[in-house]
Amino acid sequence: MTPLKSLLFALLLTLNGPVLAAHAHVHGQAKLDVAIDGGKIAIHLDSPLDSLLGFEHPPATLAQVDTARAMVAKLRAAANLFAASPQASCKATGVKIESAAIAPAILAGGTARPVKPGKDSGEHDDLDADFEFLCARPEALHQIDVRLFDAFTRLHLVEVQMISPRGQTAQLLTPNQRVLAW
Repeated sequence: MTPLKSLLFALLLTLNGPVLAAHAHVHGQAKLDVAIDGGKIAIHLDSPLDSLLGFEHPPATLAQVDTARAMVAKLRAAANLFAASPQASCKATGVKIESAAIAPAILAGGTARPVKPGKDSGEHDDLDADFEFLCARPEALHQIDVRLFDAFTRLHLVEVQMISPRGQTAQLLTPNQRVLAW
């Protein structure tokens, strides 16, 4: 585990239990865990697939495969989703995407065949994504504009837990209030 991922994990362990327990699978909502350590930013996104994709099952049609591929392309363009203070000169250095409902080939940026729908299991599938950034001027890093709402219009609320040089905080983001500042 990298030091930054260890820091993110420590954030999750040190936050109050009720804050962590409050997160549930709710359509239109997502959760972000953000850790800032010097010039490194680690962001973990946990979202119901419906909030990003509009459905929560393996793509069953060619149109759904295309929709899933478009979602993955948006997620891989991390700099379009998270805009750090421009003066900090931050660059995306890594993206990892996981979901049990989406074929690994699609998650890797490729394509896959539609999956014949089976009996609805009632499962509510999620997507997890990890984004890493490196900032050339960490002293100028004071905010992140979270642009997930622009990319994923079904998303209406993001619960954020953040640890930064100024300590740990929790915040709710909306399409009208989407900037994390510290």
